Amino acid sequence: MRPLALAMSGLILTGCGSTVLHIDHLAGREVGVMAEHRLEEMHPGMAPGTLTCPTLRFRAGASVRCVRVAELSGGRVVRMYGTVRVVSTRDGGDLHVAMDRDVAEFGVSSQRLQQDLTAILAKRTSTVPTAVRCPFLAGPTGTSVHCTVQLGKGTTSVAATVTGTDPATYRTSYRFIVRLPPR
Repeated sequence: MRPLALAMSGLILTGCGSTVLHIDHLAGREVGVMAEHRLEEMHPGMAPGTLTCPTLRFRAGASVRCVRVAELSGGRVVRMYGTVRVVSTRDGGDLHVAMDRDVAEFGVSSQRLQQDLTAILAKRTSTVPTAVRCPFLAGPTGTSVHCTVQLGKGTTSVAATVTGTDPATYRTSYRFIVRLPPR
């Protein structure tokens, strides 16, 4: 395992007289980036993702819980939790990353919902919406989110509802309930 010295080179400073600036904490963003690099080294074939972590106390044995979000093909999104622990603070430090075995949540990315809804509305109304905004869609069958659609000068809400899930492939089936205002 590669030490964190390169990632922390701006944090630990030495100068004349051997003055060393002591580090108490690592910012959550830095922890997430370093831990994601460590995961990619350990598992080169894994889907690209992003780890989001809170601030980590830089002491041997200190740990934080993080969430990793990976987007798979077809707009599938998988969220998993894991623990990042400081193994050592010597020689720039060393982190250990242990991801939970079970997926916490999976669903459909907001971008995929927006693309699909835009295509449906363009086909149905022969007009491409000016703007479409959808949130992430996850949950059991029956879970719904609302997308905001701007068609011309009017704005409407369109529901996206989960119709089924397949935990083996992290696929979420869904449908849109489109009720357009009269023209």
